[in-house]
Amino acid sequence: MNANGAYYALRPLLKSQSVLRVGKVKICKTLVRPMATYRAESWTPNKDVAKQLATFERKVLRRMSGGN
Repeated sequence: MNANGAYYALRPLLKSQSVLRVGKVKICKTLVRPMATYRAESWTPNKDVAKQLATFERKVLRRMSGGN
């Protein structure tokens, strides 16, 4: 939930066409990904957790590149 909030707070910047894609990916990896994995540190690692994190990251990257 916190990572989703971080994404939506940064959404105008990530959707901006004046910021290069390389910069957007760097912002995503340094700000959004740590928020998504912060609480995951206390979870037991399993396939479901890894799948949820991968799904969230793909969603962010897809929306950043102009997809729905």
